[in-house]
Amino acid sequence: MKRLPPRSKVKPADTWDLSSLYESDTAWEAAFTKFEKEIAKYEKFKGTLGDSAEQLAKLLKFDSGLERLGERLGNYAFLKTTEDQANSESQRMLGRFTNVSSKASQAASFIRPEILEIPAAKRRIGCCSSGLCATSRTRSARRKKISSPCRAKWRGPRGKSFGN
Repeated sequence: MKRLPPRSKVKPADTWDLSSLYESDTAWEAAFTKFEKEIAKYEKFKGTLGDSAEQLAKLLKFDSGLERLGERLGNYAFLKTTEDQANSESQRMLGRFTNVSSKASQAASFIRPEILEIPAAKRRIGCCSSGLCATSRTRSARRKKISSPCRAKWRGPRGKSFGN
């Protein structure tokens, strides 16, 4: 019966190249520490999302950046465990990431309810004025010189109207 060789005996060409994520476990540790510290910054956004479109945009930018960092950390840790399931250090990395990722989700859990509390009219005006509205960046909106596309009636294909 053929057995799999231990990880230490596998040619590097036959293993994951994780250097596009992090050059080393040390680099991963540094990014992980940053990720862990950044989670506390959610607190400054609590209760302020309805204040202005700019504040909401700041939160969404912060949240998106932290999420991207978390994805890189998680992918690296997961792929490290797939290299060698018996490597306890890789298992520890993945466990630590899972734990801290859970804390990040908990810290960000206020976002959706707080956005839903913003009155619809304020959300509509806010998204257009802050550039968050996808339709405000469309070629069609610029060509028609519609300054507030969320409040405009749009004509879609075959003349079908949609919008307010």
